[in-house]
Amino acid sequence: MTVLDERALPELDELTTAYDVLQLSYDKAFQLFATLPAPSVAEMDGEYRAEMLDQGSRLWTLASLLVVNFPGRWIAKAFAPTEGDEGAGYNAFVRGGQIVRDVRMRTYVGPSTYDGRAAYHLDYSAYNRGPVGTMHDEIRKLFGDLYLGIAEFGWSPMRRRTAFLLQGPVAPVAR
Repeated sequence: MTVLDERALPELDELTTAYDVLQLSYDKAFQLFATLPAPSVAEMDGEYRAEMLDQGSRLWTLASLLVVNFPGRWIAKAFAPTEGDEGAGYNAFVRGGQIVRDVRMRTYVGPSTYDGRAAYHLDYSAYNRGPVGTMHDEIRKLFGDLYLGIAEFGWSPMRRRTAFLLQGPVAPVAR
């Protein structure tokens, strides 16, 4: 075990499956995120299965699930490199029995707003207004095909961070 902020954190080799990562507490997900490397823009190419992690309390878990699933049941994020060190992407939802690809974002690698280290950023303000335009995600690579994400949304002083898991790519980007 690695000790970070005097709380035990599982070693990466102890987290061998997506299920193991989904069992992390809210605090441990953020502690783990701080230890991970950023993937490159070129590496993030395809659709990635998406799942929310623990949100720290039943109230925040419910609120986060409502926000994330408002456009439909959230099932994936997708990314494609575009030009230079940037890319673009979207979220995928199941709505009315159909897969809907919506809620676009601009992507790039830069310093994390969480800890200043490099992270893969998802900037929703580039294509969206209102509450969706306040969203900003950061992603770091766990191991294999697993990635840990931190999402931030809302207006100050009510900004909230949530954690999610991506696995993939499981499919190519829909064009």
